[in-house]
Amino acid sequence: MTASSLPALILWPDSALYAGPGFDADMHRHHALQICMALEHPLRYRSRRECAWLTSQAVAIDADQSHELQCSGQVLVLFVAPESDLQKLLVARLLAGKQARLAGFAPDIATATGLLNTFAQTQDKPCAAACGLRDLFCDQEQISQKRNGDERIERVIASIQQQLEAKISVANLAAQVALSADHLMKLFRQTTGLSVRQYILWSRIQRATQAVVGGMSLTDAAMEAGFSDSAHFSKSFRATFGLAPSLLNLIGKQGRFLICQDA
Repeated sequence: MTASSLPALILWPDSALYAGPGFDADMHRHHALQICMALEHPLRYRSRRECAWLTSQAVAIDADQSHELQCSGQVLVLFVAPESDLQKLLVARLLAGKQARLAGFAPDIATATGLLNTFAQTQDKPCAAACGLRDLFCDQEQISQKRNGDERIERVIASIQQQLEAKISVANLAAQVALSADHLMKLFRQTTGLSVRQYILWSRIQRATQAVVGGMSLTDAAMEAGFSDSAHFSKSFRATFGLAPSLLNLIGKQGRFLICQDA
């Protein structure tokens, strides 16, 4: 597999990375912070239709910021869960002081291309190679060093994963580890960098995404992951990433899909 033969989609607990052919996106907004890097041709972007197009090799777009994109050739696109530690770090690094909450920047294209080719050709420990791609955008180690493991949160996470298809109550999760709901929510964010509800949503999107890529229908995948129906999953997927779930069928047939934990 070469870089040009991708698409690929990699999911982590707080982020997702798409690598593949570029695309045009009409004016829209979505809940995830997005960083788009064009590896071949400069991309064009703007925050409103009445604005002039701006050109850059990469652009950072904050959560829920309206934008329009035109990008061709090979691209890398990182999506980051809103209100996560990673989103806050990237906003501080790339968008501090930007009124429109989007800004172009100059990435290291040679390094990005090399890492993408390494990932595309790696069969042993592909998640380690995928983390190398993600580290182009952020210092994940800097975030991880701020977190301390907690056995109670590990039990809560295991409980969430076991009941994603059902309605999940924060109060019930807290009772399982003898904490108040408020204490659990605070401790969960300190440990994972996400709120409990954000973690549940991302976990459901991950499970449904994995099922669709594996060939399951949207309806069955949505129900298995705890969405009320396929429309609910499609709406959540599009609202989070600004992409249609039909992309998952393409990746399942022609590309590469991974779910990774932080490395």
